[in-house]
Amino acid sequence: MNKIFKNQIRKRENFIASTSPMYEALFGEDSNDACLAEDKPDAEHISIEVFVRDCDGEEPCDEDNDTPIEDKPRSLDEMYAAIETLRKQVWYNSHMNLCWQIDEGEVEVVSSAEWRENKYNELRYPERQNYIHEEIWDAAQKNAKKVEDELGEDNLGPWTDVEWGMLTGKLSALRWGVGNDWDFLDT
Repeated sequence: MNKIFKNQIRKRENFIASTSPMYEALFGEDSNDACLAEDKPDAEHISIEVFVRDCDGEEPCDEDNDTPIEDKPRSLDEMYAAIETLRKQVWYNSHMNLCWQIDEGEVEVVSSAEWRENKYNELRYPERQNYIHEEIWDAAQKNAKKVEDELGEDNLGPWTDVEWGMLTGKLSALRWGVGNDWDFLDT
């Protein structure tokens, strides 16, 4: 084992030992099988700040220029701008799925006359999802064009499963950060 890895393990063990009394107080049992930090001779009571520093005891640094990394919270304006971009990307992906469903004949675009005549508006889910009103479809097509112009087609997918997970995860986390419910992905 190299020195850095051993040092990380030692710090982790010492951290666990120093948090053991807190664990016991919260959960009524000792996380270290009754080996309290006070009973462990080499236990250091370290703060979380010291624990997260790298092995040399220095602040984590940017790899390019050895200056300490200073993560600053994002402003609400930055967060809302990111939410709006992600919302548009998620909506556009749903729109492209609808385009594919229309091309494959799984969804039918219905005229206003047909919509009234055949009472499509009275259908309930899931039957209604097989039809889309032509005016809604036209508006969606125009909206898709605006999103393409605004974000550029290179920023609109198609996404791999991992990229899709990142997009939706970012959207969910940012919305949670500004006060929405967790997992709120409506577009």
